[in-house]
Amino acid sequence: MSVHPYWNVHGFERDGAIYYQVSDLSGTVHLIVGEIDGVYSALPVAESSAGLRLPMQPKPMNSEFSLHLKVDSEGAVWRLDVDAPER
Repeated sequence: MSVHPYWNVHGFERDGAIYYQVSDLSGTVHLIVGEIDGVYSALPVAESSAGLRLPMQPKPMNSEFSLHLKVDSEGAVWRLDVDAPER
């Protein structure tokens, strides 16, 4: 699911929830995002101190999301953006 050469993104579904896991090339998990009914939440990851900014509103039906990473001297912050479907 990832277009970046240094990050792997895996998606899976369980009990009506969708999960997205982001790991580096060595397999270390940095981020897990869960989604239920268009509402996203961050799940704890023991190996990571990365932050995550989530959209405030539930995602529209059939929309797509993208993850963006910003790294600075304070650490890593991921941002999840939701794009409304094209009509």
